Amino acid sequence: MAPLHREGMTISGLLLAATLAFAPLPLMAQGKDNGRDPVHVGDVLKLDGIHIINQPGRYGLGVPPAGDDYAVVNGRLIRVDSKSGKVLSILRQVDAILD
Repeated sequence: MAPLHREGMTISGLLLAATLAFAPLPLMAQGKDNGRDPVHVGDVLKLDGIHIINQPGRYGLGVPPAGDDYAVVNGRLIRVDSKSGKVLSILRQVDAILD
């Protein structure tokens, strides 16, 4: 059976191209500048440049796990390692800083 084609490209080629188009870009350097760039799990942020949450209950959260903090970066609620600044998880978008 011959592979399906669309304008000279196989379906598998189209799937590969679509996958690569939406793949996150790798972090280029440690100590990422906390500008308007998208934040990804594994990024290392400068802790003095982000809003660390002091009252997690205002965001519907409990106390973070030991050694972690919740923070808001570029409108996103994240969990970050409190020593290294490594992004451990991205929880959701937030409209405002509440604490």
